[in-house]
Amino acid sequence: MSTQQTASATRFYSIVSTTGAVIMALEILSSRVLAPFFGNSVYVWGSIISVFLAALSVGYFWGGRLADREPRLALLGRLLAIAAAFLVLLLVSIGLEVSLLSVSIRMVPMGPLISQAGL
Repeated sequence: MSTQQTASATRFYSIVSTTGAVIMALEILSSRVLAPFFGNSVYVWGSIISVFLAALSVGYFWGGRLADREPRLALLGRLLAIAAAFLVLLLVSIGLEVSLLSVSIRMVPMGPLISQAGL
């Protein structure tokens, strides 16, 4: 393996590790956001985990297809920048969104799931 390939692999693995840590942080953050409205119950955590796993599955499917067509780190960087922009937008508007969703959806088992999927 050449030096350039080693550097590229190191960059790729550091990006994957960092995005994994960000996903875990977002799960914890989402529980903190939903707790004032729905509590901190098994329903809330089950909803959070379900939505995150579904989103990861869809992302892995589409990301794998895209990586098979264009396996470049530059494309991965652009996709991560777009995802970061959406996260900033979400973090700015999250309080308003959850309060509006919680007022309209007060059911305990389905409320956290619908709110989490809406975010």
